[in-house]
Amino acid sequence: MPIFALIAIILGSLAVGFGSGWGVKGWKDGATVAQVKSQKAAVESRNVELQSANSNCATDIEGVKKGVAVVVAHVEEREKAASDAMKAADLTIAQHKVRAATIKKLPTIAQTPAAQCAAIIREQVDYVRERKG
Repeated sequence: MPIFALIAIILGSLAVGFGSGWGVKGWKDGATVAQVKSQKAAVESRNVELQSANSNCATDIEGVKKGVAVVVAHVEEREKAASDAMKAADLTIAQHKVRAATIKKLPTIAQTPAAQCAAIIREQVDYVRERKG
């Protein structure tokens, strides 16, 4: 076989091999592109779902913030009312302490029935005056 024929066969084989490789590569690239397009569509679909969920979350967060604000306002009102009640109770306690000290300083009542009745009448009159005044 002449050398030119042999070179032609080798070059032809290389050309066929190169062409086949090129064709397979194009086929693989086409499959990869199709796969990537499919994945892109799936990701975009998922993004739409997540955007919807995010907007719902934002709405829910605003609702929770408003609810917390209402609860905080009520707690502050209750704390103020409790503080006012404690101040009023402190005043009442001070008055009762003064009254108890005054009662302890009173002289003892004689054991005679007349003296005891007079002391009871005096205490009742004082009590009624105190309640009216």
